[in-house]
Amino acid sequence: MKVVVFDLGGTLMQYVGMPHSWEDFYYKGFEEIIRKFRYPISQDAIEKSFQMLKEIFTKILEPWNMDIQ
Repeated sequence: MKVVVFDLGGTLMQYVGMPHSWEDFYYKGFEEIIRKFRYPISQDAIEKSFQMLKEIFTKILEPWNMDIQ
């Protein structure tokens, strides 16, 4: 299964009160996928995925000339 979802329309969740950075949710999302599908994966692989996701959003925001760190 290969799926990427961006809920920009607010149909899956409410954004009121959400933090500007969603980095804290990346690990939780990965953990939920691992739990739900009982997917055997190393902590190192999860960390690499976390870093990739972080890089994707950093690249997306580069043209905005924003310091997101």
